[in-house]
Amino acid sequence: MEFLNISSPAYLNLVRAFFSNAKLECDKSGDTVTAVTSFLMGTPIHLTLEEFGDCLHLTSGGSSNEKGYFDLSFYLV
Repeated sequence: MEFLNISSPAYLNLVRAFFSNAKLECDKSGDTVTAVTSFLMGTPIHLTLEEFGDCLHLTSGGSSNEKGYFDLSFYLV
């Protein structure tokens, strides 16, 4: 898993703050996550799933049979 091998400087406090403040945005049906929003040091950050995946070196493709129920209440505060 390439995204677990961090080769550039990592600022752990900023990473922690990003994920602590992160919210998932969904489409109108509420079934599909479309973006991740957060803020750092007063700066709002909006990443589409493709942009978020690019940061982690993950592909954005997938099979339609991978879709299923996903309970966002575990992640939304």
